[in-house]
Amino acid sequence: MSDCPAASLPKLDPEAARQRDQVLRTVLESIPHCVFWKDRDCLYLGSNSGFARLAGFDDAADLIGQDDYDLPWTRTETDFFRKCDLDVMARGEAILNVEEPQKNALGEETWLLTSKVPLRDEAGRVFGILGMFVDITDRKRAELERDEAQAKLVVASREAGKSEIATGVLHNVGNAINSIGVGVDLLRERLGAGPVALAERLAASLRPHRADFPAFAAADPRAAALPDLVIGLSEAMRREHDRLRDELAQLTEQVAHVKDVISSQQAFARPRTAREPAPAAALAEEAARMATACIGPGGAAVRVRTAADAPVVTTDRSLVLQVLVNLLHNALQAVPADQEDGSVEIRVAQDATAGTLAFVVEDNGRGIDARAIGRLFEHGYTTRADGHGFGLHTAALSAGVLGGRLEAASDGPGRGARFTLTLPMDQAAVHPAA
Repeated sequence: MSDCPAASLPKLDPEAARQRDQVLRTVLESIPHCVFWKDRDCLYLGSNSGFARLAGFDDAADLIGQDDYDLPWTRTETDFFRKCDLDVMARGEAILNVEEPQKNALGEETWLLTSKVPLRDEAGRVFGILGMFVDITDRKRAELERDEAQAKLVVASREAGKSEIATGVLHNVGNAINSIGVGVDLLRERLGAGPVALAERLAASLRPHRADFPAFAAADPRAAALPDLVIGLSEAMRREHDRLRDELAQLTEQVAHVKDVISSQQAFARPRTAREPAPAAALAEEAARMATACIGPGGAAVRVRTAADAPVVTTDRSLVLQVLVNLLHNALQAVPADQEDGSVEIRVAQDATAGTLAFVVEDNGRGIDARAIGRLFEHGYTTRADGHGFGLHTAALSAGVLGGRLEAASDGPGRGARFTLTLPMDQAAVHPAA
């Protein structure tokens, strides 16, 4: 095998040399790579059959003595190949696994994964170069197809994302509007049956005696009760005023929540950086208050259980509230109105070992079938006849945006359910106990 690079190989007897050459030839013809070697003038010293065929030769021996300008490569390609070869030989350093385009003998565009190493003699001097490459055209085409498909998927995902944002806005705003509607109804009832109506009746009974009130007060024994009536009325009006003020404060809070929902849902399309410190206990309390307002009077009460040293979380406060209000709203709806022991609880727990902080919402209501647990967060899936399947899906997406996760568990129908929003502890710092 006189065309093999043997200058650096040890001297053997003729039979051993023949066997060595045969082994090398077998290896060269068996591997999937095209292999060639050249001298310092970039003239071919030899190759395997794969490279010879690619270069347009039936026999590898016909390639010996040729240079790249005699082969079917373009002038630009040949200049590039020679430059790489001369650089490798000049530096004495290999280049490995370089992707490069090339045209074959038929003029077809191909992609090659190429490696080139300098050849050295026994004294360590570079006398040539060994190159090998494998055709990766199919892989590159697959990558191009994948990139094209991915680009289409990105476009489709953006369109789907717009729908997700709209759905999330509608659902979360809908919850807030429900609570606003409940508050407005309560205000209307109190304004219609409050102490103002009583004051008007009292004024109506006194109006006929406006001109002769001293005589009326002296002659009518009912007049003696007037001071106590007026004082009692004043106190009742003060209590009602305080209740109405609290109700208005809740309505104002819900309107602000609507604004936050819209703002935070719009931010799904851009990086979220608006994080602020928020006491976990305060988040739980506020979520409980908002969710209770959504349901109105007559439903199960939300019990908030937090430790004295509950953490202060640096997170997107509005987004956390949206998730918790959704979970509490669902929990309240899961407890039948006629269930005497119905309860909903939200608590805060932290796991220092796992480095997580969790908000746990648990109820003892209708529960969830085991077959439904795995589908609860799917878009459009719901276990309620009047549900639409947006709330939990949006909540799960929000949990991901927060860097956490949302999980559901239930012991089965009639045995309640538990939802856990887990956030990474690196967003939290333990708040010192008061």
